[in-house]
Amino acid sequence: MFSKTATSRELRFVRIVRFRALCIDYAATLVVQSLLGYTAFDAGLSVSPRGFGAFAALFLSARLVGRVDSRLLAGLDLRRLGWPAFFYAS
Repeated sequence: MFSKTATSRELRFVRIVRFRALCIDYAATLVVQSLLGYTAFDAGLSVSPRGFGAFAALFLSARLVGRVDSRLLAGLDLRRLGWPAFFYAS
């Protein structure tokens, strides 16, 4: 589970997952606007906690990528995305 250094393959994997997470965060504002009828400002405010969490996770994952298996980090990131998406769907 713990490794000494991160390989380029692990770093690339984490970057791809982070990029997809940011794309989903962007799409969430459009979903809130179109389905719930929020204004652009209200949609931005309602989704901003996810953005702050993603920003904090960016620095945390950068520190952990050399120490923890990248698949574990990617799984935690996808779990972070899945939990709010569950509430958007219901």
